[in-house]
Amino acid sequence: MGKFIWFTKLIKFGNIAEANILNILRKRKTLENSTIYRSLKSINIGLWFEILETQNISLLDKNYFEGKVYNKFQLNEINEVFSTLYDDFFIRLNNKKAKSNLINSQDKMMLSVKVMVLNECLNTLIFISKNYSRIHNAYKKELQIYKTIENISKNTKFKETNTLLDNINKIKELIETNKLSYERKYSEQMSEKSYSFEKQLIDVEQVLGRSLNVKECNVIQWIEYINKVQDIIKLKEKQNG
Repeated sequence: MGKFIWFTKLIKFGNIAEANILNILRKRKTLENSTIYRSLKSINIGLWFEILETQNISLLDKNYFEGKVYNKFQLNEINEVFSTLYDDFFIRLNNKKAKSNLINSQDKMMLSVKVMVLNECLNTLIFISKNYSRIHNAYKKELQIYKTIENISKNTKFKETNTLLDNINKIKELIETNKLSYERKYSEQMSEKSYSFEKQLIDVEQVLGRSLNVKECNVIQWIEYINKVQDIIKLKEKQNG
């Protein structure tokens, strides 16, 4: 289930300003272990659902703030942690409907992330084209961008005869194609009322017959509540024949 995370190495949720592009291309600088949530037990359930609903996995960084810039190694680190946590969550959850929703959410996230990565690659190439003479190993960095795009978009190949401008235009077309695909697949779904965390909480509390303090509830505890609700429903269905 975590295999879809591999292609998000260059992702940052939001546009990277030109002044920050070179920071992404510099040497490795990882986050401190203590600043990342690394277990479901350490994550509040409200935060977890915010990550799933907004698709902003940077929220796993305890020191996250809007506009914070990460280098590609930090982003890859966050992606790997999210992949592990997501798989663990999926395995522990004994609820077919919830799992089905998660699979659909995963597919949606994959396409959304792909568009974001392509946008970041485009921004990087535009910056390189404007500052080619003063960027160290500019051509090598240019080729790295093409390789990244070919990895996430298997049918895309960049010809050696193409100019940098040709490739920039090609990426723009690729972005538009993927945006249209996203809108075609999920526009109807986006207009529907989603089964939000708040609605799930109401349903869970009704079945359990008591209120829950979600401010003190971590993801593991929430999964236990969901599975308990599932068991109660199954038992009632069995009793009613």
